[in-house]
Amino acid sequence: DFAGPGRGKVSFEVVDGDSSAQICRNLTESGVVASVPACIDAAAADPESPGIQVGFYPLKKEMAADDA
Repeated sequence: DFAGPGRGKVSFEVVDGDSSAQICRNLTESGVVASVPACIDAAAADPESPGIQVGFYPLKKEMAADDA
């Protein structure tokens, strides 16, 4: 997992039908998060989360998975 808030800018798209695992794979391929497992762990950490909606998200490269 990356430490810190990240750097630069990335416009990340979530499309209809993307699973959490697919979103995490895409985030890893985009350089936003370091690994799929860290991303999945971060996504599962908040069971009260309403989920990720379809759309574009302004993110940074090399973000901590919890921040992404």
